[in-house]
Amino acid sequence: MRKLINKIAVIFLASILLSSQALAVSLEITTGSGRNEGIKNANGQWLRDGSIIQVIKAAGEEPNLPNADGVPQGGDVLIGEISSGHNFPFNPDEGKFDDQVVVAAGEKIFVRAFDSNELSSASSYGDSEVYVVKGNEGEYWNIREGSDSSAFRLSRRLK
Repeated sequence: MRKLINKIAVIFLASILLSSQALAVSLEITTGSGRNEGIKNANGQWLRDGSIIQVIKAAGEEPNLPNADGVPQGGDVLIGEISSGHNFPFNPDEGKFDDQVVVAAGEKIFVRAFDSNELSSASSYGDSEVYVVKGNEGEYWNIREGSDSSAFRLSRRLK
């Protein structure tokens, strides 16, 4: 009888683990690849390759302001960091990127881009709209969705 209970417990725990993993999906995040798609700095110039792009889990409906050193705060959590130019080797210095992140269905995320390859030297940043992960396999998010402009622009001063 004890062996049967142990087997049932193992099967139950395994099913919980598998079901929780099913909630996580791979999400492709991109600026798009069109001619006027990408990220521009505060002066209207395309971001140079290597500029920092943060993928952040939002604590609420809107992004919280970062600390003066660019670190998320107010409950927002850094998921990952990539750089402009990632996966766009033939489009140098056009502020474009494309990458995959693993997130859970229902999470609210946004992208924060900086005008430098180091947070310590960044002077401006910009936030995308908050995106709610649907949880579909092969999900794709263009950070300009909901934007009335083809280019994503850094419009906030960091320091």
